[in-house]
Amino acid sequence: MSLDPLASMSETGRAFLARIGRRFGTEEVLAQAGQTLAAHGRFGDQLRLHGFSNDDAKLLAAAREAAAARNKTSRARAGLKVTDSTYVLGLTEAKNARARARSVLSSTYRRLRATGGPDTQDVMTVIKQVLTQTSQPGGDDQIYAKDLELLIETLGEPEIQAVVSNSGGDEAVAKASAALASLRRLESQSTPCSDDPNADAIDGLIVELARTAQFAAQAAAKEAGNRTIAMDFRLRLLG
Repeated sequence: MSLDPLASMSETGRAFLARIGRRFGTEEVLAQAGQTLAAHGRFGDQLRLHGFSNDDAKLLAAAREAAAARNKTSRARAGLKVTDSTYVLGLTEAKNARARARSVLSSTYRRLRATGGPDTQDVMTVIKQVLTQTSQPGGDDQIYAKDLELLIETLGEPEIQAVVSNSGGDEAVAKASAALASLRRLESQSTPCSDDPNADAIDGLIVELARTAQFAAQAAAKEAGNRTIAMDFRLRLLG
């Protein structure tokens, strides 16, 4: 594998990773990489079966090495980049709001499927499409904002609002709207945190790989009935 963890990345991919990485401090990112790699040493075989390969772990190790090297330079040049705790809280708020809205729509879909007639098919089709479009795991503030906008719009459609109003629909819209407002404030405050064009992208790559490992660990833990697997891959060092 190339010593440069970004060597095979497209410009679009680097830009996406940089959006993530600029919000996280390199010290915290390095600590999380170390924890994830240590956990992979214990549970790598289980994670491979759920989508996090040994090559992913090697890429994480290479990214960690590259980030550490750049961090030594940045110490002398401009000090340390620190994690934007407001951003982390904003993502958590958005994640919870998205989950709430999707849960309301999913429950509504199941209820209509069980009790509805031909007149409900169009509503079920819309709900199914929206659930599919908002199902991706994780993401940055722009991805969450796009999902929340779609969910708010869907829950506000008259045919859907009528069937969710008594099952958390109004509350889900309020929660999603507040989270979306928080994300828009974060976007307006976004500025690059490094004068190295690749530094933020490398930090972002580490965050994304750690998240991927976490999702794989959650699936592996559920299948094996072993909560320790999921606990060891928690992203508790990322702010």
